[in-house]
Amino acid sequence: MHGDKYKKISIIVPIYNAEKYIRNCIESILAQNYSNWELLLINDGSTDDTESICSSFVEADKRIFYYYKNNGGVSSSRNYGIAHSTGDYICFIDADDFVEYDFCKKLLESVQEDTCMVVKGLKKYFSNGKTSIVNNRMNRGYYSVESIINDVIDDGTLSGFTFHSSCSILFNREIIVENNLKFNTRIKYNEDGLFVTEYLLMCKKGNVSIDFNNALYYYRVNEKSASH
Repeated sequence: MHGDKYKKISIIVPIYNAEKYIRNCIESILAQNYSNWELLLINDGSTDDTESICSSFVEADKRIFYYYKNNGGVSSSRNYGIAHSTGDYICFIDADDFVEYDFCKKLLESVQEDTCMVVKGLKKYFSNGKTSIVNNRMNRGYYSVESIINDVIDDGTLSGFTFHSSCSILFNREIIVENNLKFNTRIKYNEDGLFVTEYLLMCKKGNVSIDFNNALYYYRVNEKSASH
């Protein structure tokens, strides 16, 4: 793993009125078989029981940090998390989602020399407990940023950015901070895809590890969400 097996991962979780699911999300992070992480819980002005749930976890584990901010949307919460992160790498998990026990370990194991981004797959998680892997359009492998950037922006299918989610991706924190990269708070749809694409444009000569079929992230399907 080229010396990256002990690197610290900052896990950023934006939360808004997620009392129903946030405990499950945090517990999946606590269950990781890799221990060098910090969890930043960003409460985006919730009006439910989110704060007391988060506080109980903070008291139990010194790797967990809780922040409250006025409501500003998911992009502003992720930006807040980036600003307060201290890890070598960053990944994002949504409050109603959860991850496999080896999520962090598998992300780091894919880091090679000059790897600027690691991409794993997503599984849809339905209310009846069934799952299905989210379709993808790129084969497994290591790619230079130069070789894939055009396909990332438009691969000819007119179906939007190839990386439509910022979740289940490992980012190099230094690249984000040095370039002052932020999520665009003015757009409400596909802000993830825009962030990932802008990030790749800043990677220049790096390479990207892609393995969509290795789905370690469970995306809870909500028929009432903005995307639906």
